[in-house]
Amino acid sequence: MGNKESEPDEKQNLQTRSFEDSLTELQQIVDRMERGDQSLETSLDEFERGIKLVQECQRRLEQAQQRVEMLTAKDGEYAATPFSQTQSD
Repeated sequence: MGNKESEPDEKQNLQTRSFEDSLTELQQIVDRMERGDQSLETSLDEFERGIKLVQECQRRLEQAQQRVEMLTAKDGEYAATPFSQTQSD
């Protein structure tokens, strides 16, 4: 499977790429795995990469949620504001 020596480089690569690029790569991995024409070893490597991508995407989503909460805080308290509200520009 993955080379342990390259893990820090791979983690750095995941953290520097965009969320959208990570999602695109994840979709490509899923598409290849669904075709079922890869070797077991390749499928396992791709599965491992997919898990890392999911974890990084989840981390980024959590960070985005925290930023939204900070930006919508009122009087030092969080105020949940549904995205469906229409606001005038």
